[in-house]
Amino acid sequence: MTAYYDDFTLFSSEELRNSTSATVDIMFSLLGFDFDRDGDKAQDLHTTFRALGVQFSCLEDEDRTVLVSNTEERLEDAVEKLQEIIESGSLTPKLWAKMRGRLGFMSGQIAGRLPRALLRAVTVAVSAAGTNCGEVATALQRVLEFLKGAQPRRLRPALRDVIFVYTDASQEGVDNLDMGLGAVVQDHEGTILGWFGLLLPRDVAEDILREGKKCINELESLTVALTVRLCAAILLQRHVVFYLDNEAARVTLLRMQSENAMLDAVAKISAVHESELSCIPWYARVPIKDDVTVEALREETEDLHNGQVVDSVPFLGKRARME
Repeated sequence: MTAYYDDFTLFSSEELRNSTSATVDIMFSLLGFDFDRDGDKAQDLHTTFRALGVQFSCLEDEDRTVLVSNTEERLEDAVEKLQEIIESGSLTPKLWAKMRGRLGFMSGQIAGRLPRALLRAVTVAVSAAGTNCGEVATALQRVLEFLKGAQPRRLRPALRDVIFVYTDASQEGVDNLDMGLGAVVQDHEGTILGWFGLLLPRDVAEDILREGKKCINELESLTVALTVRLCAAILLQRHVVFYLDNEAARVTLLRMQSENAMLDAVAKISAVHESELSCIPWYARVPIKDDVTVEALREETEDLHNGQVVDSVPFLGKRARME
């Protein structure tokens, strides 16, 4: 005897909804499955439905977007349990392992990669501090606040509109204070959608520089974070591939953590922007021969006939100051 429990999700066009529903009922009956023919588990076909504690909303737009989110009941239960733990001031590794599994599943229905970093911060705090520690409570509070305001994940079949971003940075000159940042944004056909290039003000460069050492890794990652901020309208709800020629910056952006304080902060800022834009990023290492940023930003800007200037250089310099 075999017992199998699961939620079976069924999609159908509007014209075939009745036929599809009847066909599946007949198929399950022929296979000998004992399934719900009425009640909560046997709902009629709708544009919004639930399965395994996850809610799916099919939008009637030209992109055929599907919003994936946690059900209100599951979210309220997680928030309540987190509040209880924070108020008790105690969290054992065993209890957190159980909670992390549930929250990890919930993070799959949340836009962006930030939940993974937040959950990892709690794990580190619990492992380092034991059951009673202010750092654990602070880390849990961040998870709680994020869950309350989290946006649903957007899924679209239109993979053709992938955006490619080539970023680059430089550090040269006297005392290594000539710091340049730049990026070029292209669509899948190679059309330039936007670009920027600038030299950081000297006072900003002095703030970034530490003890007269090179900080090219930090500048490379900062360029990516600024690109996400400045080109938000272009990257909104898109699949985005960022090309970097700096491995340290690339790995930090992927992992969202670093022992370097500035790299760590910039990676988390970039992750926050990703969540706000509901974009799906990937960070890749670009071969030197394909690095269009190097050529595009060092030649005369008139050569970019099809380009659109992101007119935010003063803003960029102002925002670049690290506190």
